[in-house]
Amino acid sequence: LQTTSTVFFFIDLVLFIIFSLIFLLRLIWFRRQAGAELFHVSSQQPDHDNNTDETDDDLGYLAAWPLVWMTLVAFAAVIAPELGQHSQTARTVSHLAYTAWWIGAAWTVVTTLVILAVPLLSSPPDQQPKQKILPPSTVFPPMALAFVAFIGALIVSNLLSATATTTGLSPPKLATVPVIIFALCAIGAALFMSLILYPIILIHQLTTPLAITHSIHTHQSNPSQLICTQFYLVGALSMSAASLQLLGTALSTIPGNGNSPSTPPTNGAAFLTNTTPTLISVPCILFALLLFGMASLTFLLALITLIYTACLRNLQWTMSWHGILLPVAALGLSSLQFSVELGSSFFRVLASVLLVLIVVAFLVNLAFTVWFAWKGRVLIVRDDPRTSSKQVEWDHLHKFM
Repeated sequence: LQTTSTVFFFIDLVLFIIFSLIFLLRLIWFRRQAGAELFHVSSQQPDHDNNTDETDDDLGYLAAWPLVWMTLVAFAAVIAPELGQHSQTARTVSHLAYTAWWIGAAWTVVTTLVILAVPLLSSPPDQQPKQKILPPSTVFPPMALAFVAFIGALIVSNLLSATATTTGLSPPKLATVPVIIFALCAIGAALFMSLILYPIILIHQLTTPLAITHSIHTHQSNPSQLICTQFYLVGALSMSAASLQLLGTALSTIPGNGNSPSTPPTNGAAFLTNTTPTLISVPCILFALLLFGMASLTFLLALITLIYTACLRNLQWTMSWHGILLPVAALGLSSLQFSVELGSSFFRVLASVLLVLIVVAFLVNLAFTVWFAWKGRVLIVRDDPRTSSKQVEWDHLHKFM
């Protein structure tokens, strides 16, 4: 486990540095166009015949940057306990992981505020109001917040409880309680943001035919965007469920401070009493089951919509499809945790099925990415479709069914 985690950690670190540099260089080199796209300053001519406005994807995907940062923290949290007891390297890695988690948490919150504030403030007051069409990336911030909570639970479980004496993060309550409180707040924010966004997306899908073809002349929404958005909602709900499960498990492994329930809590002692495992872990599992049920229903609805749209031969591949891997993985992880905590064979089989779906989705996305990169349509774009007069041909090139 240590060798595998270390290898993947360095691979993830190298990829994070490379793509972060590419992103920053492109942002600096094309700062005017990037600013117009990120902050939704459209250069297209206004459509007087349609009262809808399809917002850009670029701004919402900024939440993917701190999300990837959190994957590095996750690898560090897994590696640190495996480095040996009383090891200076283990202490260094654990402290770096703890600090990096707080940096990522603050980064995610600031990014979420920017993503939510820009659409609210981007429309001029004298402009005729339009019905905004939410892109899939709108659901990325709650998924990123839920992922922050999950990594926080991993920090508590791996670094601050079982290995508190090993890694030097002691006394554990001084470092544990702030992480627990922030993780629970992040889960609440992710959950209620998802509950607010879900009816908006569902109403838009009910009023938008799936058989239409996306075109700049009709300004109709892309059915693939709606499907990706549904899968992203699965990620916010299932990741919240997995975070609650892991938080409940982590709280049950933290040694109490000996306080009785009648003792006034000080310095976060309310989370570290001898009765904490019973009072917290069981409600966490119960609420995680509720979230898992909603995530499963959303996943099945997205899967049915995907199959139906594919039968209509109206499914288009875009880079947004890469984002469905994390939601399905979160659902599988939650299923795997339920199989352990509840001793259920059903959840074990479900986790295996979801793992197969993840592998298939990864291979399909990889194949289309390589194909369109070879054609000069993604990654290294030879003919930018945003400035090309052949926009309609670009749309048809993306069709694969």
